[in-house]
Formats: sequence, structure tokens, C-alpha cells
Amino acid sequence: MKRAVIIIVVVLLAGAAGIAWHYFRPPADAPPVVAFDLDDFRAGEHAVGAITHYSKNLEAPFDEWGARYGGAEYRELVAAIDATGEPRTTVTEIWYPAIGAEGPPATWGDFFRGSERLLASVLTFFEEQAPEGVPAGLAERLASLERGSRIGAPAARGPFPLIVLVHGLGGKRIDWSDAAEALARQGYVVAAVTMTSDGTLPPVFNDPDSRYVAAHGEAAAEAAYDVMQADVKVFPRFLEYLYGIDAPDIGPSSFPDISAGVAPDGGADKMTEMMARLFQQRVDDVAALLRDLEVLAADESECAERYATLGLTGKACGLLAGRIDFANVGIAGHSLGSITTQVALRQVPAIKAGVGLNNGIPKRWEPQSHGIAPAGTAENIEKPMLFVHGTEDDFVYFVFQLLFGDWYEAAGGDRREIFLLPDELAPRTAEHSQPVVFAAYNRAAGPKMAVSVIDGNHDGMDSPRFTRFLQEHGLELPAVARRLPDGEGPLGSLPGPLFRVLGSATDSAGRSFRLPTFIANYYLSAWFGWHLKGDGEALERLRNPPFEAHVKVRREGV
Repeated sequence: MKRAVIIIVVVLLAGAAGIAWHYFRPPADAPPVVAFDLDDFRAGEHAVGAITHYSKNLEAPFDEWGARYGGAEYRELVAAIDATGEPRTTVTEIWYPAIGAEGPPATWGDFFRGSERLLASVLTFFEEQAPEGVPAGLAERLASLERGSRIGAPAARGPFPLIVLVHGLGGKRIDWSDAAEALARQGYVVAAVTMTSDGTLPPVFNDPDSRYVAAHGEAAAEAAYDVMQADVKVFPRFLEYLYGIDAPDIGPSSFPDISAGVAPDGGADKMTEMMARLFQQRVDDVAALLRDLEVLAADESECAERYATLGLTGKACGLLAGRIDFANVGIAGHSLGSITTQVALRQVPAIKAGVGLNNGIPKRWEPQSHGIAPAGTAENIEKPMLFVHGTEDDFVYFVFQLLFGDWYEAAGGDRREIFLLPDELAPRTAEHSQPVVFAAYNRAAGPKMAVSVIDGNHDGMDSPRFTRFLQEHGLELPAVARRLPDGEGPLGSLPGPLFRVLGSATDSAGRSFRLPTFIANYYLSAWFGWHLKGDGEALERLRNPPFEAHVKVRREGV
């Protein structure tokens, strides 16, 4: 008997030790080594020019969505801005194929006209990540970090296809800097926006035509930036509508205890309508930008005359005259930008193809689900659409599985109020690691691809140049995480072992690079090369990527 007890105890201890080793063993230290040389994929015949453009939608108030869903102080600010006649302003960076190396080298400071205060907002995320905080004076040093383009360089002879790039929640146009320059080198005009509704400190008052600054001065603009930076809108409304909790200053990285939350009646309707209105305003802004770019790309005298008629003067007329091919327009977005892309493909006739990174779209978030979409909005995406996502996207899991699912039901709600389709409600598995992405993919009716980046997370689109700058100053993106629950096996409801998040890799020539960003840029280039340029080699790249060990691909009509 005693021997049997000993054997049982030993087996239990061994099992416990095995489980502990499974959960707590450190991941491999070495980054992956790929079998290709980066130089084989750096083709680009053009130099790159860049300008900051303040796109005006004179028919829209400054931020209708923010006036509805922002906090009290932000709503008061928007009312004051509207009183000056300041229209919706979408701050846009435009990169384009250029001739030679004329013009001053573009720096990160140019994104914000040298404002150290606005540059510091770029580093906000790392204030919580760095144990010792952001080094003093880092924003000042960031201001002099050179990009790969030149300000106002003469444009190469076109026309060139146009790609619009849209950031995620709290993002900004500069997130796309490296990707945009790579696309411009390959012969595209690229316009990346910072949305007034939900971007991080869109520098709208740097606009020489700002009516608010003309009426109240630079000091008022600085005070307005304080209010804009403090108001995060989306997550406070999530908690108010779904949990009945008042938490005005929270975000995904500073989340309160919601265990005592109770789901209010009608909260899911309010939340999904809020998101639908956000995407409708975002797509309206994209459509307005396309109309504005048609003016900017007109003959210099016509461009100047049309802007003068509108009372606008600070525009680079003549620079892009005849350089944009409006018959070949694409759009790409990350996170909420991916959702914006999917809505825009349904609504904006000029857009031919799209790429969405790290998000699908729940049907209830679509503007037509709340009767606010314009007439003619397609039920499903009928144009070419490429989805790219990370298999270990902890942010998407946090939002769609926990916040809108498990936690919401624990508060007395029903996730079916938020997710209407069976495949949106499907459990997360190794094969379907992002159900909302696959639900959107399944609904798409045109040529389509879904690329699952193995061990990738939500940070699949970044600037390698900026990442290297951060590393040089002791700041880095998290490299280790715990695997998300996969719903499979007896422990499938629990987080899995530690793993190395896909990040730095080494090419066959021994050079270090960001593999997730390379994968995203590779597909951006190949997808738009095929659908906007008709490049047969781009189609072959789509079908035969050089990093097959790191992706799982589904495709139809490609």
C-alpha cells in the first residue's frame, strides 16, 4: 500500500513538473533565419519625395463622431472649433516617386513641423513598457532621425497608381513611413492619413489654413492638443455601454477591474452603433481625401484657382500635376484601418483593391447594420481583398474574445448581441486563430487571400527605422508572450506556454530585419502590383512567398 502511494505521489509530482516545464520554460533565444536575401526584394527604381498635406472636407464639421462620443471637455472643445468654421481636416503625408535627390532630407521632426511636444506623443506607448521610463530628450533626438525621402522633391513623370494607408485605433500616419517609402520607390503615390476622430494627436492646427488658430492663436491650439490627448473615447464608451462603468481615462494598457460590471439594457446596440458611425466617418474622410487629391493632381493653375476659391492657400499645387492614376486606387489599413478598408471597398467606387492587417469586421459594426450607410453600399466585399493577421494577436483576443465575449457574458450580457454570424462566434483554434478575420474572409465574394502569420501579434506593421532608433535608446517591443488559449485539448481554455513573438530575423546574408513588417510589406507590394499594375510577377509572388514556413495561406480566385 505504502509503495503504491509513493508511486502515485511520484507520478503526480512528475506530472506537475511536466506541466510547470510546459508553461514556464523559456522560449528559444535565437531569432529565426530565413533562406532568402533581403536584397532580392528591395527593387525600386525611384527616389522618393514627401509632403504633408492638410486635406479639407468643407462639408463636414471638425469631428462629428467625437462630438457624439467624446468626453465632456472634448465635446466642449469641438463646439468651440466648429464655431470658427474649422472643417474636417485629415492630416495626410504623401510620398511619391521623385527625380534625383533634390530637396532637404525628410526627418521625423518634419511630421510635426518640429514640435517636440507632438513628437513626444509618438513615444507614449513606451512610457509604460520601459522600466526606467523614456530617456530624457528622446523626442528631441527623434526629431532629427532621417527618413528615406526628401521634402518636396520634384516628382517623376507619371501617372502612378495611388494607395491610401489608414492607421488603427490611436495610430497616426507616421506608422506607415517605411512601408510608404518602399511603395513609392516601386512607383506608387502613397497617402497615409491621421484620422481626426481617433488618431493620436492629429496635428491639425499645424495647418497654415487653420481657422481655429487664426481666431484664437497658437496658445489655444496647444491647449486644444492637451484636451485631444487626454480624451480616448473608444474604451471608456465600451465600458459605459457594455458594463455600466464610468472610467473616462482608460485604454487597453490601463484597464480597470470590471468584475462588478453589469450589462445595461441596449448597451450592445449603443456600442456597435458607435463603431459603425466611426467607420462611416473614417470612410467619408477617405472619400473626401480622394476628391481633394484630384484637385492637388490637376494642372497647377487649375489647382491654385480651385483652392483659392475655397479660401485655402497652403497647398503644393503643381507638384503632383498629372502624377496620380485615379483609375487604379488601392487602400490598406491596420487594425481599425483594416475595418475601414473593408467598409471603403463596399462604398467608394474609385477603390479597386484592399489589404487589411490584423482585423476582420463584425457584421454589426458595419454602417449598413445601423442604417447609416449611403445608398449603393454593397452587402459583401466584391473587390479583391487580402487579409493578413498574426496567429497570436493578443489585442484582438482581448477585445473580441474577452471584452465582447467572456467578460460581457459574465456581466449578464450575450455575445450574440455583438456577433451575429456563426463563424464570428466560432471558438478560437489553431486553424482559426482569429474568428472575426475568417468570418470576414468567408463573406468576401471577390478574389481573396487570408494570410496567417505564425507567432505574429498585433504589431505586424511598424517602422523598422523607428524600431532601430528605439533599440539604440533601450526601448523595444515585447519579445516574449504567452500563447493564447486555443480551445483544444484538456487545457485548451488556459493560456499556453511562453513563446518568442515573431519579430527580428536574420536573412541568408546575416543581416537582421523585422520579419513581420517584411511580410506585411511583401504582400502590400505583391497584392497591389497585381491588382493595380497587372504585374504577372507580382501574382507569382503572391502564390509563392519566400517565407512559407512562417505563414498559412488561404486563397480563392488568386
